[in-house]
Amino acid sequence: MADIAKMVGVSIATVSRVLNYDDKVVASDETRRKIFEAAESLNYTKHINKKTARREKSQLYNGARRKKN
Repeated sequence: MADIAKMVGVSIATVSRVLNYDDKVVASDETRRKIFEAAESLNYTKHINKKTARREKSQLYNGARRKKN
C-alpha cells in the first residue's frame, strides 16, 4: 500500500480505506480512481491477515448455527 500511496500522493491510511470501501474516508472521486488505477498497475492484491480470516470464519460459523435453530 505504501507504493500506491506514494504514486498517488496520499497517506497509506487513505489507500487502505479506499481499497476496503470504507464509507468514512473523505476522498474525491478522482483520488479514488487514481488509487484503483495505481493498485491495478502494481498488481496489488488484498491480503487477509490471520485475525481477519479467523473473524470471518467465526462469523460464518455463527451464522450457520443461528440458521439451524
